[in-house]
Amino acid sequence: MDKENEIDSLTKEIVTLYEELTLLYDVSETISSFHDIDKITSGILRQIGEVLHIESISVALWDKLEELLVIKASLGLPEETKGMKIPLGEGGIFSFVVKEGKPKMGPDARTDPVVKDLLMDSAIAKPYICVPLKAADEVIGLVLAIAKQDKQTFSSRDLKLLLSAAIQTAIVIKNAQLVSDLKWLFITTVKAISSAIEAKDSYTHGHSTRVTLYSLVIADQLGLSREIKENIRLAGILHDVGKIGIPVEILNKPSGLSKEEYDEIKKHPDAGSKIVEGIEHLVKIVPGIRHHHERYDGQGYPDHLQKENIPLLGRILAVADAFDAITSDRPYRRAECTEVALDELRKHAGTQFDPEIVDAFFLAYEQGKIYRPETENLSFKKFFLEEED
Repeated sequence: MDKENEIDSLTKEIVTLYEELTLLYDVSETISSFHDIDKITSGILRQIGEVLHIESISVALWDKLEELLVIKASLGLPEETKGMKIPLGEGGIFSFVVKEGKPKMGPDARTDPVVKDLLMDSAIAKPYICVPLKAADEVIGLVLAIAKQDKQTFSSRDLKLLLSAAIQTAIVIKNAQLVSDLKWLFITTVKAISSAIEAKDSYTHGHSTRVTLYSLVIADQLGLSREIKENIRLAGILHDVGKIGIPVEILNKPSGLSKEEYDEIKKHPDAGSKIVEGIEHLVKIVPGIRHHHERYDGQGYPDHLQKENIPLLGRILAVADAFDAITSDRPYRRAECTEVALDELRKHAGTQFDPEIVDAFFLAYEQGKIYRPETENLSFKKFFLEEED
């Protein structure tokens, strides 16, 4: 009998270990396939919920600025719980787990007033496990699992599995937060460079942001990859970086340019590409910066490329840049209306512009995706940190 008990005990340990390893593997696979925190947390919840057969589960992350928890993802709870902000009061499940950095289990989550609100006044007891998300001894959030689908109470095995998943999850979320912070620092630095250019030319305020928006809409219409869209974000805001070396009196000249002055303007794609190519993280966008003034018929500059020999970034930026230029005030003329700009794009499709890019632009326009935004009111951080599927 003792031998049978020993075998039974070992069998249960092996099963538990297998389920733990399976969960950790599935969590690892899930988080490696996503690029932002929302998708990471949603994917992890699905994996944990399936393995532990949990009725409802949520992830809340700590917001340092507001000093409260924010629910980032949930399953089995009302949709409106996502984004809910939860201040830490005295006592309570969330307060204990965040402040103590320890897990908490109990027979009924309804005893906590905050959780009770999430459960929409359930009439039956809801056992729970709440575990901290800790990275380098810092609590960055928590995972709350409520009730099992088989109506059983949570076991020490469930707690062990959830803690194991939480350790890996916390590390990945922390890394994602750091990457997001670094990306934002990088993007704001790039934007500062772009703003320095626009400061020289008061007539092009917001131009780079609008060109980026139009270019991304075209990219969406063409079904381009996330990587290409990331390159477009950067190429769009830096496409005119070469103008930093052009004298202000030429940029802001209220009358037509002389041949010599126009030749000076035409140097900016080459100058911009030379500025950017020396920055490792920007090498991929050099083709867009260098070739956004090439023409489809080969009559553009600086390299007189034609058709598909013009890099895709350059062909997309050319259409977006022209549309914004026509609909913007310039020192020597007033802005034209949208209809005039559209006529110009259609008129020069196949000569100045790639006709496929123009077609994509028109389809986007017909769907209401092309409009002139108020760039002053644009949430720059939200827009430039937006992640794609």
